Amino acid sequence: MFINCIEINHINTEKSIKQKSIIPFSNERLLLADFIVAENFLTSLINEVQSRRSSPTFTLSSEILFQPMEKTEGGISPVERRAYFDLCEHVGGKKVKLYDQLDMLSNTEVTNLMGSF
Repeated sequence: MFINCIEINHINTEKSIKQKSIIPFSNERLLLADFIVAENFLTSLINEVQSRRSSPTFTLSSEILFQPMEKTEGGISPVERRAYFDLCEHVGGKKVKLYDQLDMLSNTEVTNLMGSF
């Protein structure tokens, strides 16, 4: 997640989408300042990725690795951590992991991180 922007990468299909939200969900202090706007936007992106395939991309057993890419100075607070987990669970994530480093991960690195649940 970036400021008012979300990127989704599906590891199995290698399909990805990155889009900026028309309605802001970030503010000067928080990456996720408006939970409802971010949830609706993330859901719409997931639906768009799903429509690119014949079978559902995200099912009720989806694993999500969430990576905040901005506004992480000083670390991620427990409140932010909870909001990120809740956001992922609200859009269907059953196994959610937070990655709090700013380096972009390869699909192999993501798979390895998700396997270390």
